[in-house]
This record gives sequence, C-alpha cells and structure tokens, in this order.
Amino acid sequence: MRCTLISLVLSATLASVAMAEAQTTYSFPNTLAVVPTGQMSRIGLTTNLDINCHFLGYQQTDVVSPPSNGQVFIKHLRSEYPTYASNSDRVSCDKVKRPGLEILYKSQPGFTGTVDLVIRMLDRNHVPLFKPYTIQVQ
Repeated sequence: MRCTLISLVLSATLASVAMAEAQTTYSFPNTLAVVPTGQMSRIGLTTNLDINCHFLGYQQTDVVSPPSNGQVFIKHLRSEYPTYASNSDRVSCDKVKRPGLEILYKSQPGFTGTVDLVIRMLDRNHVPLFKPYTIQVQ
C-alpha cells in the first residue's frame, strides 16, 4: 500500500513538471513594419546560430495568427547577414553571412491599413518562441 502511494505521488509530481515544461514559452517584443500596398516586403529575418556563429539549422517556423489581409511567406536564405541586437552575445555574428529565414508580407493590391500577425519558431529544445508583428500598409 505504501509503495503504491509513493508511486502515485511520484507520478503526479512528474506529470506536473512535464506540464510546466510544456507550457514554457518565450515572446519577443512586437515589431512594427511599414510596407507599401501590394508589394512583397521583408518584415523579419531570423538566424539560428550558436555563440561562435556556427549555423544550427533552420528553426521550424510557422504563422500561428495570420494577418486579416494579405499573406505571409517564410523563405530559406542561404547567405544573409544576421541582425542580432546590440546587447546580444551573438552581435559579432552580424559580420559574417549565414543561412537564415526571411519573413515576408504582401497585402492585397490597394489595401491600406494595419494588420497584426504572430510567427512561432521552435528552438532546438522545441520551446516555442512567439514573435508578434504589427504591419502598417500604405
């Protein structure tokens, strides 16, 4: 009986830890982009590099909240300069071209206004990283 109780407590604890880990997510600040109507425009670029600027492979990336107008495209790039923040430990990687993913947006021709969308990327540990965008179409 005691062994069964310990087993049940251990199972419940492990399940709680697994649920907490599964719910871990990270969000980036919102990015504002201004783009011309009906034209394909870059709104983002992401690279997956280690601290020594070695390419770690393309991250699984998808649109989890599409824009109310237009389309989002995710394109593999063979060689592009990364754009890490100035306070990033990978800012030195900005000097060397590396593979990455380009995030593109194109509105319907003639549309003007604001649209929002969210991109999800999975890191190498399969933790989702959410990147929101607000796009002003002119």
